[in-house]
Amino acid sequence: MATKGQLYQAAIFFLTFLSYASYTLLRQCVPIVKSTLHPDPEKDPDEPGWAPFNGSNGGLYLGALDTTFLTAYAISLFFSGAIGDRVNLRYFMGLGLLGASAFVVLFGMGYFWAIHNFYYFAMCMVVAGVFQSTGWPSNVTLMSRWFPKSTRGTIMGFWNAHSSIGNILGKVVAAAALHQLGWAWAFIIPGIFVGVVAFIEYFFLVPTPTDVFSPSEASEQLGLDPQEIKQHENLDSYPSISLWQALLVPGVVAYSICLFFSKLVAYSFVFWLPFYLDHIGYGKDSAGNWSVIYDVGGVVGGIIAGYASDRLGKRGIVSFVMLLLTVPGLWLYSAIASSGDVANGFGMFLVGVLVNGPYTLISSAVSADLGSHASLKGNPKAMATVTGIIDGTGSIGSAVQGVMIGWVSDSLGWTWVFYMLMIMCVISALMIVRVVIAEHRRPVYVEVVSSIQSPPALHTVILQSDTAITPMPTPDASSYDNSALSFDNSAGASPNSAVGFISPSHRVFDDDDDHDHLHNVQ
Repeated sequence: MATKGQLYQAAIFFLTFLSYASYTLLRQCVPIVKSTLHPDPEKDPDEPGWAPFNGSNGGLYLGALDTTFLTAYAISLFFSGAIGDRVNLRYFMGLGLLGASAFVVLFGMGYFWAIHNFYYFAMCMVVAGVFQSTGWPSNVTLMSRWFPKSTRGTIMGFWNAHSSIGNILGKVVAAAALHQLGWAWAFIIPGIFVGVVAFIEYFFLVPTPTDVFSPSEASEQLGLDPQEIKQHENLDSYPSISLWQALLVPGVVAYSICLFFSKLVAYSFVFWLPFYLDHIGYGKDSAGNWSVIYDVGGVVGGIIAGYASDRLGKRGIVSFVMLLLTVPGLWLYSAIASSGDVANGFGMFLVGVLVNGPYTLISSAVSADLGSHASLKGNPKAMATVTGIIDGTGSIGSAVQGVMIGWVSDSLGWTWVFYMLMIMCVISALMIVRVVIAEHRRPVYVEVVSSIQSPPALHTVILQSDTAITPMPTPDASSYDNSALSFDNSAGASPNSAVGFISPSHRVFDDDDDHDHLHNVQ
């Protein structure tokens, strides 16, 4: 039977999952109606479209809509993250969801009010982007408060499926509304749904474990570190950090620039894949449904990246490898997309796995790790700020893609779009080369309990990252010796912090200053 702690963790997982899935659901409204607002005159000569998007510059206007939304979203992230570290996240998230839903509904109402002014639609997207920026820093902070660091990559790998699930639901709901009721309802129906979600979050979300658990209960039932619990219990006693202080955290700048390029690639598919599928002959009614395959691949990619990073304790290396593998994946998809349903589906799934794996890993687990970096000296009021900086920088890349894809596809063709995306993946990987090298060279520490001594004593065995982990017990822990291992008996850790026995299993973590990447080694 599930414990009280597990039930609360499940509730937090569900509520944060629902929250961000709702945001991504809203982002599918514009991509789904693009080919209706700006029809191809050769394929749909009888389709009138909707001014001002149905003219010769319609593609540029649609790209500008994406850009205005994502620019507002990206810039606001830098500030919403800092605000999120200072306020009650239950109120903050509820307000963000309600505001975002309202302005998406207003976009759809432009049809009934016969509005043809581009600036009206751009204004709706800008304000919706500002409200949506409250979501990511808040959700990552909540997950980091309720789940232990040792399983963060795997849990967030599954949790990151919210984006793909939201994309899938958004495409299905918006496509159905478009086909049955018209393009206005592709905005109004999703907006009403997300408005309801806003009230669910407001009434049921619990911001911190210490709101419902004593420190000892939180440690026992949630598996949280006692020091983290103490931080949550005394949140008001910690000073909020500035954006500049957050930028100085080691790794924040490198991962931020990396995410700029990787999120550019990911959002190119989010916003343009239905349009591309319509371009290669799938038709606007079925293009949205077919593009769901990419999102399914994204779910799998996020889980693979998160699990691998937990097992290896090397989030940078996992991200680097997947980014480089995306290059041949993009080339393959561009070559087979028009070769039939099976080939197209396989290509979309593969690209979804490779593109979304590193993107979701960096924006969630990596951001959460850096938000509790040792250089912050245990300050819990840094998580949302650091997350906002990293995802804000990434979102600037996603904002740029709107105009870039629109211009390149109109001027040079879709083949050159894929070439451009390949280059972006290479640049993204290069941004974290130093992180990858540091991870590869980083020593691995194994905490073991000597059951021979009385009382049992905790020792730390230091291994190089490429050393096989095969420690064996010896008659006297103080004489432990192996040419592949060096024994450090000066760790100064107390017996109470022991995390496993030397046989048959032990726990291993990287020396990343705060020793927070834990996984079992048999």
